[in-house]
Amino acid sequence: MYQFVHVESYSRATPKRASTINKKTGKASSKASGHCVKYIVDEAIREAGSVPHVENPLPPTYVYGAPLEQLEQACNDWADSVKDARGHATRKDALCLAAGIVSAPKDISPEAWQAFEKASVEWLKAKYGAALRTVIAHHDESHPHLHFYVVPELGQRFETVHQGRAAAAEVKAQGGVKGLQNQAYKEAMRQFQNEFYDAVGIEHGFTRIGPGKRRLTREEWKLEQIQAAAAAQAIEKARGITEVSKASSAEMIAEAKNTAKNIAETAIKRADLIEKEAKKRGWKAALDAFEQLPWFKRVKAVIGRAVTQRDELQEQVQTLQAERKGMTARIRELFTAGKAHRDELLEVKPKLQQAERDLARAQRDAWQVAQLRERNEALEGRVQHLEAVNESLQPVAPAGPEKPAKQRREAAAEQSMDA
Repeated sequence: MYQFVHVESYSRATPKRASTINKKTGKASSKASGHCVKYIVDEAIREAGSVPHVENPLPPTYVYGAPLEQLEQACNDWADSVKDARGHATRKDALCLAAGIVSAPKDISPEAWQAFEKASVEWLKAKYGAALRTVIAHHDESHPHLHFYVVPELGQRFETVHQGRAAAAEVKAQGGVKGLQNQAYKEAMRQFQNEFYDAVGIEHGFTRIGPGKRRLTREEWKLEQIQAAAAAQAIEKARGITEVSKASSAEMIAEAKNTAKNIAETAIKRADLIEKEAKKRGWKAALDAFEQLPWFKRVKAVIGRAVTQRDELQEQVQTLQAERKGMTARIRELFTAGKAHRDELLEVKPKLQQAERDLARAQRDAWQVAQLRERNEALEGRVQHLEAVNESLQPVAPAGPEKPAKQRREAAAEQSMDA
């Protein structure tokens, strides 16, 4: 028995590239099957027509979390809580759901399945926390398996629930090229497999990977299965020991796990080596086969490849042209708005200049008025002073009947003339 655990990413709506039609063949692309949240939910709850590969569909068994019918709303709520890198609302075809599967061999016993199911759910809860929404079990296919569904918590980036995409995003942020991003993604997903194996697979007698990829003989595969089962039995036995100290029990468990891990590491290294050798042989074989073709077939193959590349480039050109049209329209809008602002400025500027001149003139007039007011006040003071002096210089008339004012003025005038 070997473990199978896998996780994929999905969006609320089918991505555009997944719904395109090949112009030459008229066929939909391989991803045009509607792999979005609704499609995943319909398949999980065994909606009519959504599982043609299952002969006798049965409803899922809920193991943990909320009903699957609430999953779409959970994705919508999360999408409303975050913005994309440009600060825009989250697109419908942006990733929002991490959905995975944990499978067991078809010959697993009911007791072993229950223990494996419980351990798997505990691992998922510890790994994803509140982001783990639902875990269900299906028993209507050849292998019993669990499906788990993870939605980021509100305000969190999608990468927080997918370590492969988180690793790729980190490399991208550091300026790494696409190849390095893919390498980081693969390494992180391998670590995901290792984490599950260390926490769950070892204790239930599973091997890390199966025999096919490593070209194991039947005897080698049986031996590896026996070793994995022995490690699981040793761990179970150590957990059940009460006569020895806890330290001895922990040491036995650690030793059994280390043995299983060493076997898994050896298996992975062998699989990687075989894969690399197969790629080299495949490339050389392809070159040899190409060289053995008649010249006209080689020309046809080269032309066919060139035509494919031309079609791909044409699609890219069409996409760029559409983007250019959108940018051109936007530039025109900005140009029109800028021209309107310029015309308005040209109209307002003379008025502003005239207002500035009027203000300067008013300030000068106000200054002159202030100066005149000061001079007037000074003159009034001087007049009062002169009147007081003049009054003091007038002679005192003898006492007698007071003359009328007119006679007094005439007498004063005669005296001044005589003087």
